[in-house]
Amino acid sequence: MDNANNQNFYFPLLKHWYRYAGLALLLIGGLAGYLYFAGGKPDFFTAKIFAFLTSYMETRTFVVAQTNLLDETAAIFLVLGLIFIGFSSEKNEKPELNILRIKALIYAVFVSSGIWIVCFLFIYGWPVFLFATSVFPLFLLAFIIGFRILAFKFYKNNHFI
Repeated sequence: MDNANNQNFYFPLLKHWYRYAGLALLLIGGLAGYLYFAGGKPDFFTAKIFAFLTSYMETRTFVVAQTNLLDETAAIFLVLGLIFIGFSSEKNEKPELNILRIKALIYAVFVSSGIWIVCFLFIYGWPVFLFATSVFPLFLLAFIIGFRILAFKFYKNNHFI
């Protein structure tokens, strides 16, 4: 980037159709999460896995452990879906959208940092780690929502709608 005001810098994005793959991954991840929390953990998700650290009955490191992978599957699909949605290009990509993406990323940092601070101020003990793990997906969600709002305003003000 030669000039800080140059809006034509390279912003690596996924192809537009990744947004649809992201929606499918979100749906699968949401269903897996619902199934996990509703108590229906099918046996075919139970597997032996290598773990750097596991702490169920006892804390163990560098072991092969047996676990139900449904919650991990849900988390991975949800995060990948949000990444695909958030970082896929628009159908009619315009250079000005790069600045909006950067603004949305900054807003997402503020929002997720605020959530994290509130989490550490008002949640104590083990649950703070459970809430802290949700900050990254919330960051991605804040980025997507922020970018959609900024893009809507941009298109509305420039009569591209």
